[in-house]
Amino acid sequence: MTTPLPPKLRALVGTARVLMKVGLMPTPQKALERPHAERLNRRPLGIACGPGDRTIRTWDITVGGRGGPIPVRVYARPDLEPGVPAYLFIHGGGFIECGVDFTDYVQRSLAARTGCVVVGLSYRLAPEHPFPAGLEDCQDVLRWMAETRPQRMDRERIAIGGESAGGTIRCAPTASSSRRR
Repeated sequence: MTTPLPPKLRALVGTARVLMKVGLMPTPQKALERPHAERLNRRPLGIACGPGDRTIRTWDITVGGRGGPIPVRVYARPDLEPGVPAYLFIHGGGFIECGVDFTDYVQRSLAARTGCVVVGLSYRLAPEHPFPAGLEDCQDVLRWMAETRPQRMDRERIAIGGESAGGTIRCAPTASSSRRR
């Protein structure tokens, strides 16, 4: 026997179903019809969120991964001191859409409010890149962070988190990715 959804969540699911039925929200099937690059570059609605803290400096780079280059964005406050902690932020999107641009405002806010170096990435999306491709990208970026210390962050203090699908990924380095000091 399944447990019923809480009333607020049931209302949200019902609203999403209605929006999909009338064509105001894409169904998962419709979302997957868009090309991988288009889904990866999806941006949030401007009315849903602000631009984030524009005083935060960013660097767009590419990190080498097992499956090829991984787009990465590093966020840091201008007054950053060497040895600050870091935060690997993994975006949501059901593992089928979105990338670092979709949660740019969240990552800027985290960098501004915490003083951490925040690193976001655009991991490979399913179905073109089935599991564990996205997880491997997250592991490879985590390994890169520990090895290269972007913005002179402390490699011993790296937190990992995200939202939605990105909050469910566990990406501790594998045994073969021992840290170099």
